[in-house]
Order: sequence, then structure tokens, then C-alpha cells
Amino acid sequence: GATVLALDAGDHAAARLRAEEALALNRGIGEAWGIAVSVQLLGNVYADERNFEGARQLFDEALVRFHELGDDHYVLLATRLLAWMHHELGDHARARALHEDVVRRARATGNQRMQATSLGALGEYALEEGLIEDALSLLDESSRIYRDLGERPELVINLWRLARALA
Repeated sequence: GATVLALDAGDHAAARLRAEEALALNRGIGEAWGIAVSVQLLGNVYADERNFEGARQLFDEALVRFHELGDDHYVLLATRLLAWMHHELGDHARARALHEDVVRRARATGNQRMQATSLGALGEYALEEGLIEDALSLLDESSRIYRDLGERPELVINLWRLARALA
């Protein structure tokens, strides 16, 4: 929790310290889920520091750990974060494939929030590639899900993306 608060405040040093502390504590008591979450949060710190390769490695580790734990939601979240890092590192094909996998698995498990987030990212990618009709379709679907879930901040982001596509 302290890691998330520090990240939200933009205090990278405190975020890194808290994530590393949480990881050490969870390793010390052998708490597998806590280790996986701490690794993922440390990946978020690396991503905020623009160490995308380090973040990719940590998100990949978190994904493996969440698979081993059978935590479907966090598998989707780690996959989505891993896709983000592949995109930042320039591997757009891998990023797209991972997001498509998240959408497919999120639909199968009824995880609308994860479905919407990856649909939004795929819409952003389509927009970057000039595929306006594809972007509009993906962003519209993502926006409808966010609206139905009452997720206003995410809906606003998609409305901004939709406005860019229409412009």
C-alpha cells in the first residue's frame, strides 16, 4: 500500500524503498502471493522510472508467479502490464498479441475491467497506426464497458482517445 501511495505521489525513491521492503518481508515469511504482488509493484516503480527492460523482466516474473498461484485476475493484470512494456520497448506485435490474449481470457472469465483496459490499449495502438475505424470500434466497446462499470476516470481517457480518432 505504501508503494502505491508513493507512486501516486510521484516519489520514486520512496516507492522503490517500500516495494523492495515489501518484497524482502514477503520472501522472509514465504508469502507467495505477497512476493508476486511485490514483484509486480517493483515493476511499476521501474516503469515509472522509465527502466522499461527492468520492468518487463519483473512483470514477466510476476506473471509466472500468478500463473503458479492460479490467480486469474492478477495473471490478466500482469499480462496487461507486460504488454505495456513490450510496447514501450518497441515490440508492438508482441504488445498487441498480449493485449488480444487479455481480451480473450477476460471475456472467457467475465473480467470486464481487464477486457476494457486491453480494448482501450488496442484502440490506442490502432489510432497510432492510422487505423481509425478499428480504433473507433475498439474504443467504443471499451468505453461502453467502463460506462456500465461506472469507471469514470477510465471512461474519460477513452473519450479523449475517441476525440483524437474523430479529429
